[in-house]
Amino acid sequence: MEIVNDYDAFVTSIFGVIHNKSSLIPGVRGCLEKLAENGKTILLLSNAPKRASTIIQQLSEIGIPPSLYQHIITAGEEAFTHLSQRSDPWHATLGKYCYYLGSTDDDDLIEDLEVYPVSDISRADFILAVGFDVWHKDIDYYDKILKDAVSLRLPMVCANPDKFIMEEGKKLLRAGFLAQRYQDYGGQVRFHGKPYKAFYDQVQNRLKRFDKNRILAIGDGLETDILGATMAGLKTAYVTSGLHGNKFSLEYKKVLTKEDLKEIFSEFKLEPNYILSSLKW
Repeated sequence: MEIVNDYDAFVTSIFGVIHNKSSLIPGVRGCLEKLAENGKTILLLSNAPKRASTIIQQLSEIGIPPSLYQHIITAGEEAFTHLSQRSDPWHATLGKYCYYLGSTDDDDLIEDLEVYPVSDISRADFILAVGFDVWHKDIDYYDKILKDAVSLRLPMVCANPDKFIMEEGKKLLRAGFLAQRYQDYGGQVRFHGKPYKAFYDQVQNRLKRFDKNRILAIGDGLETDILGATMAGLKTAYVTSGLHGNKFSLEYKKVLTKEDLKEIFSEFKLEPNYILSSLKW
């Protein structure tokens, strides 16, 4: 990357930039190795509703060991910390019984917490939105739950603000979609993750020894990665082959210009500082 010498630290998204779930994205490991050789600091930032330790293990299994980065922050870890410590007034009043929206693949979030899932929503103190489960993909199923929760005035903790991801060319809805729908119905939601300020406050705290102008945030999500970093005052690089890549039938090697992307940038009212086809040296 020609821009490497202009920055000392890089904040990069994981899904869509580092891997696409099934495998590493071509060139990523080599790029991270080169950055390490050049003394750069890497912070990985994820909206996954999982503990940081879980993501570290998953990355190691696909070929990205902890030696290739210095920091990792996940939406799941942030949610876990707030539910564990209850150090702010909003989380302190939640209670211990949650109605859990999500897959059992993500239930490590509530391990080691004094939080207990209940199957009867009328017994819940709050909703913990992690995602969709494998048995229910129908929006009508969730709509009934959300409307019942609104009538019960249950607060919602959203541990993954992503509204959707692209996986093998398919658009898959995520917890952020349900949380937004809950807000539209009148429900109260506390989001953990990108693009929210508290999440990027953690980034700035981890990288406080660096001049902000020497930090580059890299991501494939305009309304999460690029928006969050922009609001935090960071320079940004948009990876075109990730989340929105299907709009352009993109491959990792295809290079686009700001003019090519003018329409989508206008749609989100954002303009990144750089455009990358993928994370490669």
